Amino acid sequence: MTQGEGDAHILNAAPWPFVPARLRFVLLTHAHLDHCGLLGRLVREGFSGPVYCTRFTAELARINLLDAARLSADLCTEFDVRRINFVAVDEQSGFLFGRYIELTDDLEVAFYPNAHIGGSCSIGIRWKASTTDSREIVFSGDLGQNTVENAPQPLLAPRKPLPTTPDYLVVESTYGSRVRDAAECSKVARMVDLERIVTDAIQRVPSDKTQGGACLVIPCFSIHRVQELLVDLHSLFEVQLKDRILALRPAFQESSHIEQALQEGIRATRIMGPQNILSYLPESDRERFHEMFKCQEVISPDGKAKDMFVLADMSTERKEEAREILRRTVRPSPLVLIRIFVDSPMSNRTTVVYQRELCKREVGDPQRCLYRNPALKDHLGAHNETDVDVIISKLFAGNGGRDMQPVVHSFLTYSLTFCNPWETEELIDAKLDALNIVLSGSGMADVGPVTMHLERELPNPRSVVLLTGYAPQSSVAGRLRRFSNTGATGPEGMLRLPSKGLPDSEIRAGIEDVGPYYSGHTDQVGLLDFIFKTIGPTEGGETATTVFVNHGDNEVRGLFRTAIVARAAEQRQGERPVKAVEVPGRDRRWFDLNEGQWLPPDPESPEETRDQLLIRLYMEQRRTNDLLSELLRVTRNRGRE
Repeated sequence: MTQGEGDAHILNAAPWPFVPARLRFVLLTHAHLDHCGLLGRLVREGFSGPVYCTRFTAELARINLLDAARLSADLCTEFDVRRINFVAVDEQSGFLFGRYIELTDDLEVAFYPNAHIGGSCSIGIRWKASTTDSREIVFSGDLGQNTVENAPQPLLAPRKPLPTTPDYLVVESTYGSRVRDAAECSKVARMVDLERIVTDAIQRVPSDKTQGGACLVIPCFSIHRVQELLVDLHSLFEVQLKDRILALRPAFQESSHIEQALQEGIRATRIMGPQNILSYLPESDRERFHEMFKCQEVISPDGKAKDMFVLADMSTERKEEAREILRRTVRPSPLVLIRIFVDSPMSNRTTVVYQRELCKREVGDPQRCLYRNPALKDHLGAHNETDVDVIISKLFAGNGGRDMQPVVHSFLTYSLTFCNPWETEELIDAKLDALNIVLSGSGMADVGPVTMHLERELPNPRSVVLLTGYAPQSSVAGRLRRFSNTGATGPEGMLRLPSKGLPDSEIRAGIEDVGPYYSGHTDQVGLLDFIFKTIGPTEGGETATTVFVNHGDNEVRGLFRTAIVARAAEQRQGERPVKAVEVPGRDRRWFDLNEGQWLPPDPESPEETRDQLLIRLYMEQRRTNDLLSELLRVTRNRGRE
């Protein structure tokens, strides 16, 4: 799907250069709309085959496509999207990333994780060009920053060099003309900047409750960006700032309280909850406590059942040992109340997908995660991968989306609430002496739940708006980004929010920008390494690769082509040889992959034009029938209500 261009709608609605009904299958690299946004239209116009991708991609793509169809039914409807037949290749018998699997008698495919978003992959295709010869083409998809040498992005395992030298390589070029600053590729720099911004937001919380709290509003994309920020904020509060946010007080103020605990037991919530009185004890003390105290149900004097930790051995020796352990216990108490809200229905649904998929293990190796960055363990302050699973299960709980009850999880230093947009304001107002952090869609801040938060908080000097991703200059986030350059006032004029205009002079909130840290695209250096680097040395006489430069504006693609040609001319030892670099246009020419050459334009015959119009007429009629069926279904359901 073309996005962000003036003629995007015309391009997205243009006739296909093929007949959709004749396609046997589709291969999908990942779930962003610029890669999968026209699948619903493809189905509407006759395609009925499988869409092969990872389960991660299938789940995210369906959520993304349904949301897009609800916003605009011009190209396809929800009914069309629900008919897409996603087939998860990673659930097929014998599947391994990087291993070719047979789809037809003469065609195989391989999927290579590429660290862009959850489930994203580069895809290799191998087929028989003749009875004795085969060909191979690899589509990069969008390539993420994480590599084996440097993996600054928190969630995904590093991408690896391709193990083969394909005949053809189709590569993206989003940042093909740009080399990133080293700080943008540094996890340490990102977390230092985030700490500075959040610490400033904490200091904005007034001591006088009548003044209201402080708010950190974070417009962010529902797929991958929300999840990255949840992980980084958790690491910030629970690892980096924990000792500065928490006050440690004795869990038992008086000796009499310890004696009462020995006689009656200790409430299970004090032992098993996030603000755990055992948290700061040495591991040996925690293990000994659980050997001595057993959790059991106790009936209180008022007849209620409670889970209590009761000392099993009441001998004098054991009681004295238990006293010593309880004297060392402390109760962590936050010095400032911090609450994080995720209030985008789409974010809630996608976060649940991340929760499940990031905990998957490789086949035959329960210690190795399928997608997860091994560095995530240290980032979250976990002891092992099982502990990471537990944290992820709470961080990415979601609430299932629209009309579901809020889901709340408490950690040592903050609480996390998944809710709906209309609930957030009430929850914020219910506690004024707090820092409220709101993660809300959309990343460009033009539409979605975040707009109401911006309208409320931009005039508030105690609030901060944190920008986290790409946004055109014409968007609300793009315009706000200009304010972040100086930290002072922005350009004169009016910031156009969806429901009203806000004069620049009334924007009193702080504006911060961490978008470059979270970019999901590698830069020119990473793109060149993807093209040229291989696993192991290349052999002499190996087939040279023809590179097609795609997925970037024309100027960037031209500059990137020059960089590829220059790198190829160096002929570095062990690198993949490149034979030619092509920059395709929109003239709809075809390239013969078997012969390795462009075909001359082939004028359409009157018969082909007639057939295409007949097929288009048939599909439009079918779409009308589908819409009528959907209308009848909705009408019947409303009648039952």
